[in-house]
Amino acid sequence: MNDTDRQFLTEWGGECWHEISDDAEPSYVCPKCGIILTAIHYSDWNPKAFYRTFDTWADFGWLWEKLEAYLIEFIFWHAKQKPMTALFNGQSCSSALVEFERLSPAERSQLICDFLRERADNPCTPEQQDGTDRREADHE
Repeated sequence: MNDTDRQFLTEWGGECWHEISDDAEPSYVCPKCGIILTAIHYSDWNPKAFYRTFDTWADFGWLWEKLEAYLIEFIFWHAKQKPMTALFNGQSCSSALVEFERLSPAERSQLICDFLRERADNPCTPEQQDGTDRREADHE
């Protein structure tokens, strides 16, 4: 997973992908969200530490919770990624779920990223038809 994918998932989930320059000093204020990013000591300053990596179970858990409204759709999308022989043998959903269980948090997060990107490009999604997003509607 690259930084572009990490940024996409972070922003899709409603968090800021902080704009931190490489030469930023400790106690830096993100110009996008206004949060103060700081380190206890100058030697502890690591701007990359303020980003979600999606290679930990904690980051994957955060993403999985955000995906809740699209979970069934994601499961069927993932099953469709299987070869056609698996679909005809009736193994698509069950084998896709077993395969998903064996993946690392980073691999699972990448699949979710691919699903969300493909979904965003699909003009038939309800969000693009009526101009609203289910995630935004749920929080109102």
